[in-house]
Amino acid sequence: EVKNASDKLLEYQESIQANVDRLQLRERALLAEEAAWQEAGGLEGLQTRLRQEAAAEHGAWEAKEEAKMLQQVQDSRREHEEALIVLDRRLELQAGSESRLEKMNEELQVLRVQLQQETSKQATLLQEVVAKSAASKQLEEDYSHEAREIERLLHERATRRAEMAPLVAELAAER
Repeated sequence: EVKNASDKLLEYQESIQANVDRLQLRERALLAEEAAWQEAGGLEGLQTRLRQEAAAEHGAWEAKEEAKMLQQVQDSRREHEEALIVLDRRLELQAGSESRLEKMNEELQVLRVQLQQETSKQATLLQEVVAKSAASKQLEEDYSHEAREIERLLHERATRRAEMAPLVAELAAER
């Protein structure tokens, strides 16, 4: 039992010694870190370094924001320029359209005058046709009346010849 307890005690002492060795290594690492810390200026050095890093990050952020704003300004300017180009084109088209519209209106006026002249000519021709038609109808009625008169006269002549035929035959027989 003593030997067993002695072995355990020895193991325990070895474990304690290993822990002491580890703690001493840790202590040396911490001392080296503290020496480096002190060499870097301690708390003030850390604050200075942090300020510099923050200033550098802030400067980078500001530069990034400025670049973004500059890009937005350039995009906005380009959009405005494109809008002005489109507006110029629309104005040119509108001016061209107005010019074409004026020309078309002038041509339309000419066509209206020509249409009025043609309508006037057609109205005159229609009046002449109506007048000739009325005259033709009158002539037709006159011819029809004359034709009836001629027929009546021919019928009378035929009737008289028929009445005179016995007398002509009698005169011919006497001769």
